[in-house]
Parts: sequence; C-alpha cells; structure tokens
Amino acid sequence: EPQLNPSNDSVTPQDTPEAPVADIVLWPLKNGGVTKISPSDVDAVAQRVWRAVRIANHTYAHTTIDHKRFYLHRLICGDFRYWDEAKGKWRTNNVDHVDNDGLNNTRGNLRNCTPQENQRNSVGRPIARRSRFKGANFCKNAKSRPWRVTITVNGRQIHGGYFDSEDAAARRYDELAIKYFGEFAKLNKPPVTGIEESKC
Repeated sequence: EPQLNPSNDSVTPQDTPEAPVADIVLWPLKNGGVTKISPSDVDAVAQRVWRAVRIANHTYAHTTIDHKRFYLHRLICGDFRYWDEAKGKWRTNNVDHVDNDGLNNTRGNLRNCTPQENQRNSVGRPIARRSRFKGANFCKNAKSRPWRVTITVNGRQIHGGYFDSEDAAARRYDELAIKYFGEFAKLNKPPVTGIEESKC
C-alpha cells in the first residue's frame, strides 16, 4: 500500500514506469507506491501526475483537473450517464474494481456498473456482522445454529437460513450471491457441494 507523503508535481527519474510484466505496467505514484495499468493506456496516463489517496479502506490513484479530484479508473473507463428507473433521475456510472484493489487499474480489472452492482462486489462490514465472511451473521440467541445468512437484493433482505458453522453459512451466502448477483457476486470462497441443511 502506498505511503501518502506530500510532494510537488515535478518529474523526477524515479517517476519512470517499470517495464511491463504479463501485459501489466507498474506506474509510479508521486506520493509513493505504484498503480497497475495496461500497456495500451500508458500514453494517456503519462499526460498527468498521479497520486495515491485513501478512501473508506481502499487506495486509489488520482490526479487534479480544474481543482477537482479525478480518478485513474474513470480516465480508463470513461464517464457516461444512464436513466435510473427506480429513482427517476439520471445517474453517472460507477466503475468497479473486480478484485477490490483500487490500484489495479488494468483493463481486465475494471468494469462500468451501477451503484448497486458496485456494492454487490464489496466486502461488506465485518465488524457489524461479527463474521469474517460476507452475508454471515452471528446470532447469540440461536444457540443450536447460531450463524444466520442474509442477502440484500434490490433493497429487500432475503433470509438464507441458520447454520451450525460460520463456514457453512459462508458457503450458503456464496450460493445465493451467484444466484442473485451473477458476475458481481463477491464470494467468500469457491462454491462447494454438500451445503448443510438450514433451519428456517
């Protein structure tokens, strides 16, 4: 993770990007660290000085345009507007990092998405749910099967059952996430067979 240190915009020898490895270029950030980009984006990225910024437990590469912060992933994916039927208004697209690494800005790791799809690929809130797995919640009052599974789909919470173990609950969430979220499902671990029976 980059160390965020103050610096100016002057170009120095250490700003030279490292050679591409397996179609990935490691581009240096002015305040420390690197971001990954695809070779096809080198010319566009070279037009600006990029820095790392930490936002909500993620680190992103950004520059400044007209005194406003502009993210590298938006330079690569572009901006467009779409009509949100549910909200009845125009929205600007989100950009999702498939592997949740905000500094991996290679073409294969970025995809345009809606805010809902972006949230589906997030890790959630481990502290609030008292579990290391997304979708698994510890219920102290359910002593025989204390691990409850929930998943939120289009604003509606769906109950996925109670399980004996945290791992079993995680596998059940993965099953539901694949069903409802498809390619945007953030999985706890690869899906397996033999899911334990739940208690409704």
